[in-house]
Amino acid sequence: MKTAVVFSGQGSEFAGMGRELYHNSLIFKQNIDAANAILAFDLPAYLFGETPLSARPQDLQPALVAFSVALYRAAELQADVLAGLSLGEYSALIAGGQLDLEAGLALVAKRGAAMAAACKQNPGGMLALRLKDPQALAAVMALPDVWLANRNSPKQVVLGGRQAALLTAQQQLRELGIKALPLPVAGAFHTPLMAPAQPALATALAAVAWHPGERPVISTTTQTALTPETSVANLTAQVATATALGETMATLSAQGVTHFVEVGPKPILAKLIHQQLPAATVATVTATTLLGDD
Repeated sequence: MKTAVVFSGQGSEFAGMGRELYHNSLIFKQNIDAANAILAFDLPAYLFGETPLSARPQDLQPALVAFSVALYRAAELQADVLAGLSLGEYSALIAGGQLDLEAGLALVAKRGAAMAAACKQNPGGMLALRLKDPQALAAVMALPDVWLANRNSPKQVVLGGRQAALLTAQQQLRELGIKALPLPVAGAFHTPLMAPAQPALATALAAVAWHPGERPVISTTTQTALTPETSVANLTAQVATATALGETMATLSAQGVTHFVEVGPKPILAKLIHQQLPAATVATVTATTLLGDD
């Protein structure tokens, strides 16, 4: 029996998340305070306030990683392998020991700034859709300026692209009986529109001290373990390359993983994993579950 811990990325955050846990879990508080001493902004005030976290996008990525790592450590999880979706990969790398907390948070802050600049240079958006017929997706993918951004499961994918092209794609999907839901994101992540972020990110990644780690972290773009030798190239490519959560979970299952635990603000990935691997045990760790209120 093997256990995989999977960290969610952006999209499940909300104002006030973790406020009660901060006052009721010493381990969570210690880890949030440790991250706060590193970051250039007041992390508890940002996380535990009433203002939407998206109002300060420059702080969102490091705050989410700090929150997820603190949650993981407070839960005292025993994992054989780690993974993460998009930004969650950085949480996994810190949790696994491949990155120090200070270096990891500084790196994520630079990643967020580079991606924000790319979003301004190449504005875009994303659409989430459920698929019944894979051929329908092939028709949409023939449109210019639309790319497959996330293969979350055999039945759920996310498209990214320029807004005009996404409107056309949404209309074509509607005609095919496929509902496409626009996502509240700042750009077309994991598509070629994010390529302008790569040079600055590559420089930041190359300057980091990488460690072998205490447990493997599996990439959701290559389905292989991230190592000190491969992390720079892999994570540079990741911002402009489609993620494949579904394929990664299938790979882990084939390697003997039978238990999956999602760590994040809200359950997002657990349902996708359960749909794909119904025989697996799937659980979630949020601030609410650690308080025993869920």
